[in-house]
Amino acid sequence: MRKTTLLLLSALTFRIINVSAQNLYQESFKNWDEGPVKWSDFQVRHTPDDIKFVSNLYCNIEQEVKKEKNGNFKFPVLTTTTRMSKLSSWYDPDKCTDWTLRYEQVRFNMLEVFRRRMQNSFNRNFMEDNLQTYYQELVSNTMTAFDMESNYGTDTLVVLRYEQQYRNELDTLKLVPVQVPVFEKGNWAASLSIGIGFEKYGSPMSKGVTPAIGIQWGLGALYKNFSFDLQCLLAWSGNLQCDNFYYDSKYDYNWTKGKRVTAGNININGGYRMFDNSFMSVTPLIGIGVSFVDQDSDTPRGNNNNVYENSEINGFRTQAGLAFDWKMRRNLNAYRYGGDYTESKIRFAITGARTGFRGIGPTYSLNASVTFLVESWNLK
Repeated sequence: MRKTTLLLLSALTFRIINVSAQNLYQESFKNWDEGPVKWSDFQVRHTPDDIKFVSNLYCNIEQEVKKEKNGNFKFPVLTTTTRMSKLSSWYDPDKCTDWTLRYEQVRFNMLEVFRRRMQNSFNRNFMEDNLQTYYQELVSNTMTAFDMESNYGTDTLVVLRYEQQYRNELDTLKLVPVQVPVFEKGNWAASLSIGIGFEKYGSPMSKGVTPAIGIQWGLGALYKNFSFDLQCLLAWSGNLQCDNFYYDSKYDYNWTKGKRVTAGNININGGYRMFDNSFMSVTPLIGIGVSFVDQDSDTPRGNNNNVYENSEINGFRTQAGLAFDWKMRRNLNAYRYGGDYTESKIRFAITGARTGFRGIGPTYSLNASVTFLVESWNLK
């Protein structure tokens, strides 16, 4: 009971501390939409020099994720807020007047106007280069010109003129809706997939081996519409259907009827994406690889009771087929120094293969798989 009480008190204390810290943070700044600046928003200092006040105005930028309406596309959205730091802004009440406060409000309004202009540019297409730098330089130059022309608020006629100008702009300047960003994929991409694969053998392999099902995984690379990937199937088949399925005195195989066998294949595929839109893509595939079927026996290898004989046959294979990709989600990730574009898909692939199994002869097979695939592109 005491331990439970201590845990509850610790959790409650952490919650109180967390809420208090959050409140302190929110009280450390003033947002433009919270109303006009007041002297209570500034720290009070008495200074012996000529500096009457200091205000720290800035534009806060945060990134959120937005989903396209009726679509599968998620993209980052930049949201901006005009703020004044209360902790680093101060004034000397012996040297300041009400005109000083009006001068500061003009500067606050000026920053809000440029903040809205920058937000509208972000909403139209935040992927455009150097937007933030452009507006930073623009507002800095405009504020500097206002400071010089008004002599830091002492020329009241200039303050009145700028006050009216930016008040009118605030009344008319509205925010535009967020648009889906325009971007261009790079030439290269990498992919990773994992799921379930299936292979059904034809004659003569089907006389001994039942269809195999197991884990399908792969790694790939793409260049524009061309795809190249390595696909592997590690599968389990049913019990062997006949004795002495394949025997070669050179390898001393020991196949056992009624005992489970394993199977699989490794392929290198190439393809060309013929159809591709926001929800699906279709890619014809051709490839080469190796198929194998094996079975562990209960016979120890030599005098080593921990290692058993293994019966295996394999052969070179060629294959061709189609891959259908259903795009579950598309994500645009933007960072300060670049970004990437990813697609999360369910891939349905079906291929026909011909394998020249050694000692048995050519065998045709039908292959199908359902995999979860992630594809990541660089951005231009």
